[in-house]
Amino acid sequence: MLAPWTVIAAILSMHAGGVVMLHLLWLLCLDLIVASVALWSGVAALRRRARSRG
Repeated sequence: MLAPWTVIAAILSMHAGGVVMLHLLWLLCLDLIVASVALWSGVAALRRRARSRG
């Protein structure tokens, strides 16, 4: 969901600086957080499913 905006921000920040670079770093951090939460949630769901099967 955030990947297209991160790519656009990366392209824009190649030749710009300042606020555009901060925006790119914010998007990269946000992408990392979202991916981590999704991975954590998936692992928790798989563990719960394995426990319920016995």
